Amino acid sequence: MRSRPLQFGGQAPLFWVAAGILVFNLLDAILTLTVVQAGAAAEANPLMDVSLSWGGVWFILVKLSIVSLGVQLLWRLRRIRLAAFGLVGVCVFYMGVVAYQLAAIGVSTWAA
Repeated sequence: MRSRPLQFGGQAPLFWVAAGILVFNLLDAILTLTVVQAGAAAEANPLMDVSLSWGGVWFILVKLSIVSLGVQLLWRLRRIRLAAFGLVGVCVFYMGVVAYQLAAIGVSTWAA
């Protein structure tokens, strides 16, 4: 028996959750690149730190590619509840990362 995808009001919001992950990932990449190049932070992920040493374009390409592949996998498995909750969890995680980065940028510009 296949489980049904999560639906609210007859619509499929998981599409927008998956799209949100991609948007938040792009924002995360841009903000990370900005603060690292400004010398205000360092990349915490060792794999992404290596790609950052190749240059900004490579960093963004690698980051977008890895997350896009993960989103595609979860999207294909979205009928399985764990994958659907995984999409929501990843989206919430990236929302938190972007909010943290925006708050850090705001604090550093106010302190200057």
